[in-house]
Amino acid sequence: MRRTHPLERHGAIRSQLAGLICSGVKAPGMRLPTRLELADEFKTSPVTIQKALLQLANDGFVIARGRAGTFVTERPPHLYRFGLVIPTADSVGFLRTLVEQAAVLEQTHGWRFPIYSGGDNSPKNSDNYRSMLEDLQSHRVAGLILTQQPGYYLDTPLFAQPDLPRVAIVNQHHVSSVGCVHLDNQMFIGKALDYLQACGRRRVAFVATPNISSEFIDFVTDGVAARQMKTCPAWIQALDHRSLHWATHVVAALMTGPVSARPDALIIADDHLVESIT
Repeated sequence: MRRTHPLERHGAIRSQLAGLICSGVKAPGMRLPTRLELADEFKTSPVTIQKALLQLANDGFVIARGRAGTFVTERPPHLYRFGLVIPTADSVGFLRTLVEQAAVLEQTHGWRFPIYSGGDNSPKNSDNYRSMLEDLQSHRVAGLILTQQPGYYLDTPLFAQPDLPRVAIVNQHHVSSVGCVHLDNQMFIGKALDYLQACGRRRVAFVATPNISSEFIDFVTDGVAARQMKTCPAWIQALDHRSLHWATHVVAALMTGPVSARPDALIIADDHLVESIT
């Protein structure tokens, strides 16, 4: 510590105090030593200690309570701040809903979800990516929620901390250190068909994206038949979510002809399509 340049010492002290907080030596709500005590411990001036504490306060680790002293916050960032990594800031569909629900959780539970967004093709070159790295290295996040394949970041410092919790919201991946959460498509279809049946619907159309598998289409048609409902190949359509203007043509085709020959129910299997279809 003594060999550190005077202008950098407050940063080194900040890192050491943050390490004590992250390790649990200084638990949430615990009072820190006074500035004079810390200055004596680190063999530096109270001014340098004040700069280090101010940096810790700005990062959300501590809070000053006047003459009562400086305390570790009840919700320090290494326990209550989770980075939400999305491909682009212009979120639509599921990603937009995810961002909105993160804001709800911030209000109701006091957790924090900083949004890190970057380009689809080169996320590692974005300003948000560099901001995320800085937060990681400063212990300002408790974990990461990835909304794209974790392989994008496999060779980056995001994986330099093996104990950092990470989860990806993707169908499947092969990175052992990252958890996986995804939609149970079969349960979704089952609940959708049960709902439509309860509403008295009998003729079901189905719109998904082109990557839908033939096995999944078989699952849909079997589920329709099991509930004494009806569908047909012309009522099963696939739309590329990047060409949403075609959705109006698909709906128009489904609704053409006499009422008895058109579907009276529609399942939209991808949330990107909902707005354009409706």
